[in-house]
Amino acid sequence: MAQAYHPAWERCSNAARKFHARNCHQVLGWELNDPVDFVLCWTPHGEVTGGTGQALRIAQHHGILIFNMFQDNWDVGFNLYVQMCLQAPCDWGFEEEEA
Repeated sequence: MAQAYHPAWERCSNAARKFHARNCHQVLGWELNDPVDFVLCWTPHGEVTGGTGQALRIAQHHGILIFNMFQDNWDVGFNLYVQMCLQAPCDWGFEEEEA
């Protein structure tokens, strides 16, 4: 899966490939079926680069919100998102135990 999101997979060492593969789990969960709600990051010049870039490409492909702290006013969108979440009904994902 990681190879599909990396622009130069053939140039990566085995160790680099493992690090890039780890990003798949960081964004999509252990079994790759439980994506995060958003990615909060800082990248040089706001670019999609390095290991973080791999995570960002995965997030972009899956329509996951990205807040890059390099960008001016990143906090405006992030604050709006948090306010929206606070107003929505909360589902913590815990199931009640049966009696």
